[in-house]
Amino acid sequence: MSTWNPENDVDLLSGSEDEEDVSMKRDYHGREAILFVVDANLQTAGVERLLEALNIIRTAFISGLLVNDKDLIGLIFANTKHSPPPLEASALDNIVMPDNCAVFLPLRQLTKPIVEHYLEFMGGVETQFADVYGLAEPDGRGRFDLMIRLCIEMLEKCGKKLNNAKIAYVTDVREPHPSNSNHFQAALQKASDLEGKEFEFHVIPMVDDFDYEPFYKEFITLSRAIELDAFQVPDAQMLREILSDPTRLSAQSANPAQGQQCGAY
Repeated sequence: MSTWNPENDVDLLSGSEDEEDVSMKRDYHGREAILFVVDANLQTAGVERLLEALNIIRTAFISGLLVNDKDLIGLIFANTKHSPPPLEASALDNIVMPDNCAVFLPLRQLTKPIVEHYLEFMGGVETQFADVYGLAEPDGRGRFDLMIRLCIEMLEKCGKKLNNAKIAYVTDVREPHPSNSNHFQAALQKASDLEGKEFEFHVIPMVDDFDYEPFYKEFITLSRAIELDAFQVPDAQMLREILSDPTRLSAQSANPAQGQQCGAY
């Protein structure tokens, strides 16, 4: 896991609006959105894995602020026991919040205060996450289909016209529900909703030997209306690297055929 130095982040943000930095931002030709969804089960393997996931998102937040702050970024925690509201609680007034989900950041253009709020949150994650968010009981499994519904609703009600929207689900659990359960089938059915909305779903494994076969292979191909044979297991480490760099995300979006073949970004 890369080392996180909050003082370096604050120094970087302090100069983020300098004239030189503004001139480096790429020209903006369309509104894009990425909604991060972090599985609270990451804490069960040790807080280090959760911190690694949050550190990837930290890098994406800072990069997004410096490179293209007009895009929308949001953050949800899934499979939580508690659902504390975000600072901007009124942003959820028209959103149906399911159990076992918590919205940390509604879809917003990145600003320096938003990124600083996230950095402050990261400073206490190691000791506070379990108490503030916890893990869904009894087995760490919230309703995957309701989580996807929440993501769709947040994207639809973000108040902006989106040219491209991604849901990045960061997890180390290979299937959200037992394969013989009704919840498993309900989760698969939500893939058609994503395909109909043209929202891209991507699973970002926090383990290198992630098994897509029990659930995510079928879910991803259904959500993109492609054949199962078109799916190839991607490199998990590469996906994590891409996730931290919004400019690479945009480049991958420009080549949808490549994304369909590898099954992710």
